[in-house]
Amino acid sequence: MRFTLQTGLLLFVVLGSSLAVFGAMGVLVFAIVLVIAIALNKWKASKLDLFVSLLIILLLAGLVLPSLQSARECSRIAQCSNNLHQVGLALLEYEASHHSLPPTCIRDKNGKPMHSWRVLILPYLGRRDLYDAYKFDEPWDGPTNKKLLDKRPSVFACPSSSDAFDIRTTSYLAVVGHNTLWQSGRTSNPVPDQLSGRSVIVCETSESGIRWTEPRDFSLDTLAVEGVRATDGQLASAHGPLSRGFFYHDTPRHVWVAMADGSVQLLPVSVIEKSRLRDLLSAGKFDSDEIVSCSRGINWTNCAALAVWLASVGLLFYRAWRSRKKPVEIVGDHSESC
Repeated sequence: MRFTLQTGLLLFVVLGSSLAVFGAMGVLVFAIVLVIAIALNKWKASKLDLFVSLLIILLLAGLVLPSLQSARECSRIAQCSNNLHQVGLALLEYEASHHSLPPTCIRDKNGKPMHSWRVLILPYLGRRDLYDAYKFDEPWDGPTNKKLLDKRPSVFACPSSSDAFDIRTTSYLAVVGHNTLWQSGRTSNPVPDQLSGRSVIVCETSESGIRWTEPRDFSLDTLAVEGVRATDGQLASAHGPLSRGFFYHDTPRHVWVAMADGSVQLLPVSVIEKSRLRDLLSAGKFDSDEIVSCSRGINWTNCAALAVWLASVGLLFYRAWRSRKKPVEIVGDHSESC
């Protein structure tokens, strides 16, 4: 098989589509495809050989597809839920020790927010070292405390968030408002037992732009705060549709929320209007039976990637088969010697 510009571009398409379809395993799949293409070019291949090669690659795809991108996203979603669960448990431990949730923020004598509740629960997350290094006599963005931004505990970030690479930001915000358990301005926020299982205290969001030590959270009074997207009453979700199969998805965009009893619940945001969202996040109003709503749709991105991959692999095999070296036929009578 002669290496021409067209062949090079075709190999590039095969590599790109292999990565799009198979993820990290796409490199291995590309290597297998390349070996088969070279073999087809060197052998005295027939149409049957070409058909068998295509069949092999299709079987390979069939074995790999069921555990593709959905496995990676499921792992991220599980980690995100577990992180939020740990934050919720730390809040409950704080509440058990102080008979109240921590204040949403500690303010100075002029009422300016100075420190976040996320700093106050560090000892209950096993990060006493960070808590001891934090200076409460200066603001969260003071010269000493600013150095701690890069040391954010991983438990404060959701791996599915689009800004997860920013080690300074947090994915988990307190739900603050006059109808919540965590009312802004209060130094004492006790949790009534009868409301604990139906009250959201922390929600997950994406691209909040809020630093983990910053005393800023999700305001239920306005349903949005600067840096927290809540367009049309929808929380900014860290998760896209959760794929249950390669060719379809059946779970809408969603966020996790931590309840005042320590549990973690799933909140599909794509089906909730602004007025309903405010109600769901108010104290004692959360009802998980009312928000479960799933719909199935075709995963067009995966389908398109697979179509490009099959077409490019098929064309590569065909070019390799057509350009193979044919045996040289010698014409004439060879019975006479020279």
